[in-house]
Amino acid sequence: MSMESRIAQRWAGTEKTSRLLKRHIKILEKHLDSRNLDGWEQIDYDSLPPQVRRDLDRVKAGESLWSDVNRWIDDYMNDKRYRRASEKTALVKTKNKRIFLDLRGGTLILDFRGDTGMRSLDPKKLQNIYRDFFIDVVNTEKNVDLPSTSKGHSSIEVYKNELGFHVQRWYKWDGIAEQLGWDFDASGEEYSTGDLVRALADALSGAGWKVTPA
Repeated sequence: MSMESRIAQRWAGTEKTSRLLKRHIKILEKHLDSRNLDGWEQIDYDSLPPQVRRDLDRVKAGESLWSDVNRWIDDYMNDKRYRRASEKTALVKTKNKRIFLDLRGGTLILDFRGDTGMRSLDPKKLQNIYRDFFIDVVNTEKNVDLPSTSKGHSSIEVYKNELGFHVQRWYKWDGIAEQLGWDFDASGEEYSTGDLVRALADALSGAGWKVTPA
C-alpha cells in the first residue's frame, strides 16, 4: 500500500471501508497473541513488523486495509484490557483475615476485618468481594456455634491506603459461655472466663482467622 493511500485513509473519516478477511485476522491474532500484551500498548498498522504487513498485503491489499487493521487492533486491545482487568479482579480474595475479640461485661464483641490488597476496584466488583467476606463471617459463626445476632455494623473502609472490610458483631456472652462450658464440664476440668475466651479464640483460629484478644 502506498504512503499516499495511507495518508488519505488517515484523514478520510467518511471513507467506506471493507471488513478484514479471516486470513487477515488469523495473521494479526498469531502476531499479537505471541506478544503477551496487557492491552495498554500503543499498536497500529505502521508499528507492525514488516513481515506481518507483507503477509497482510499478500492476502488482500485493498485501499482500506490500513484503517481496517487499525480498527481491528483497537477492538483487540480493548478486549485484552477488559479480560486482564477481569482476571485480576477474579484473583482478588480477602487477605489478612483477622478478628479482634473483646468481652465487655455480658457482651462479646467480635471485630471481623479483612483486606483486598487493592487501592481501587470497580464498585460492583468490590461489593461482590465484600459479599463473599460477609458470607465467610456468617459461616464462621455457624462453624463455631456462635448464636445468630443482628447487632453490630459493617462497612467497606480504607486501611493503610488499601480497601478493606469491617464487620462488627455483638453477642450475649452468657449463652456462649454455657455452650463453651459444656466441653469443660464433660472433661471434669475447672474453668474460668479466661479459659472460655481462649477456647473461643482457638475455635476461630481453626476457622482460618487470626485472633487478637482485647
